[in-house]
Amino acid sequence: MSLIEQFKKLEDTLTFYNIPTLTYFKQRLHREEIISKIKPYGIINEVIIQLYEWRNGINYFLIYNSENIHISVRNTFLLFRLNLLTLDEAIERYNFELTNPIGYGKDLFPIFSDMGGGYLYIDKDGKTPTLYYSSILRIRGAESCYESLETAIETIIECYRTGAIKIKDNGQFETEYLQVKKIAKELNPNCVYWN
Repeated sequence: MSLIEQFKKLEDTLTFYNIPTLTYFKQRLHREEIISKIKPYGIINEVIIQLYEWRNGINYFLIYNSENIHISVRNTFLLFRLNLLTLDEAIERYNFELTNPIGYGKDLFPIFSDMGGGYLYIDKDGKTPTLYYSSILRIRGAESCYESLETAIETIIECYRTGAIKIKDNGQFETEYLQVKKIAKELNPNCVYWN
């Protein structure tokens, strides 16, 4: 299944389970704009381009100015405990990584954040589709977490489908972590993060 088809399947899943996540996303960027922003950094990964053609991260203005008191940043997670960064936020973080002595340098580009200092990275050149996660502590370094963006999306869809992640009547998410971990391991068997 193509990445575009996976995005559509994710949208359909979120709608079916009444997950409001996409309500808080910024609109997509045009291909030319994305390329003009990432090209100066030598980023040539088609997955990054397609991701930001689909959506451009969270619009925090909609969250913090909402009358719905149940909305929290956690309610906007797109992947398990991860929010999609806007392209500008991702580039800002990438620049920080380039200058940080314990950063991941020029090879990994951040695309998701856990909102606590951890990031999900993708190879900026597209040499490998694997997504890598690193917490703020960086004790174990960046670990393979998803075999691709497609399997990351398939993982979250399966978590909603099986009830491993669901939204409660009060609007908050409920997560069965062991079930999420089992699903993630099954769909991403070559990734060390879930072991």
